[in-house]
Amino acid sequence: MTAILCILACPFGEFMLRNCTDTHSGVCWPCDAGFMCNTTSMVRCTDGVTWSRTASTVCAPCSSSECPTGSVLVRECTVSSDRVCALCPDGFGCVNGTMAPCGRGTYSVNGVCEKSNGTVCDIGQIEVNGECRACPDGYGCTDERIVLCARNTYSAQGSCVPCTQHSQSPPGSSALNDCVCDPGYVRVNQECRACDAGTVWIENIGCTLCPAGEYCVGKTHHEPCPVDMYSHRGSALCMECKPFSTCTSRPSARCVDAVNCTCEDGYVGDTCSRCAPGTAKHLDECVPCEPGMQCLGGPLVEACPLATYSPGNLSQCIRCKACPELTRARCNATHDSVCEKTQSPLAVITVFQEYRTKVDGETFGMFAMVYATSLPRAQLLRVCNGQDVCVGCFQGACPPSLRTLGGPEYRMAIEIRSDASRLMQNLEALTHTAFLMETAKHAMAKVTTIPFVAYSRVEHNIICPEGGVWDGVVCAGETVASSSRTWVGLLVCVIVVALCAVCRRRESSWVPEET
Repeated sequence: MTAILCILACPFGEFMLRNCTDTHSGVCWPCDAGFMCNTTSMVRCTDGVTWSRTASTVCAPCSSSECPTGSVLVRECTVSSDRVCALCPDGFGCVNGTMAPCGRGTYSVNGVCEKSNGTVCDIGQIEVNGECRACPDGYGCTDERIVLCARNTYSAQGSCVPCTQHSQSPPGSSALNDCVCDPGYVRVNQECRACDAGTVWIENIGCTLCPAGEYCVGKTHHEPCPVDMYSHRGSALCMECKPFSTCTSRPSARCVDAVNCTCEDGYVGDTCSRCAPGTAKHLDECVPCEPGMQCLGGPLVEACPLATYSPGNLSQCIRCKACPELTRARCNATHDSVCEKTQSPLAVITVFQEYRTKVDGETFGMFAMVYATSLPRAQLLRVCNGQDVCVGCFQGACPPSLRTLGGPEYRMAIEIRSDASRLMQNLEALTHTAFLMETAKHAMAKVTTIPFVAYSRVEHNIICPEGGVWDGVVCAGETVASSSRTWVGLLVCVIVVALCAVCRRRESSWVPEET
């Protein structure tokens, strides 16, 4: 290991900030102002006696405590700076470092007050070649001195006097009128007064009445009235519109009177009356509720939710009929379902399936609808999650809440209705593992590449026409629905749409339970 050259002493004007060790070299640092440093230590100067600059090796003695005549003491000696004297300003005399204005009949020369030639002028005058002259406009004259009036002052009888409150003036102003009132104020006699409530200050005009449709609390304030309020010209406050009405100011229609207040949705007329249930607002009148809508009264107008309909003029949509046998026309927002009775034995097959997958609820809902439409004459009945939270579907249509379900476990029920003569053929296909899983595989591939595990069971029953009973071959006797359940057993298929290598990288895989 290479040895480190150690610094044992610092140059003059620096001190040892860190001593040398076995692992570190010594560090030298310049001496701070107000200190003197030798090679190993730093000593503070004595306040008021000695001082030093940065990197000093000694403390210098402070200069004499007395400033020469004609100069004034600006700063006493400190540990980091010497005593400072400055030249006496015009109009003052400076002795022993102190400053005082030259008195009447004297004037300053090089910081010393000397007597004038004997001519003493009145206040507001100045001596010029032994004569007293009036002080020029915009200037103030005192004791043989003439000065330009400062900003926000003006000259009056040879003196500079302040402008009145809430006004300003440029340097050298010669009259009160040169003091311009601040924005929001106007001159009244000798004062600048604020614009009153109900008025607003406008540049080059002054205080004017507040515009209609606005409110002005005084000075420069003005702004449009809030929604549901209006105002007349010269208003300090806005007035409320009648109940259930609002007013939004526009260039073409300002909120200047109660007639500008427009009734809110669901309210009409001069008094903004609420539209009755079964009606809705159109222009400025209540009209019958449109088909496909429910009008609960006032602004409560909504589209009919799933499995309901309205032919119009209703306050609440009607529940659609769930046809017990055949559905000739499905329910929509404006019409009920059209049902008809079966003329021949009707087979009703219900497929119940359980899924385990990592897809979210929205993705699984999309899969469920795609899967149901892939099976002939099938419609989705409901979709549930592992916590038994279910979303019901009607005639194959599902509400948007289906996407709120969450996995990793899901259940669904699908119903298929067909002629009883096709029952055995359909059961054979639906209880065949490969058919359902191939259908599920293609449906899932359309929405995601995430694998799944599925379990299925199938139930069926026969509906006989005109009160018959299914005896296993034909319908006879009174109406009794015969049902049976076909257990498919364990129907397992792990669909790996992504590459096998992707699947192997997953942290875990699901193994179906034995049944």
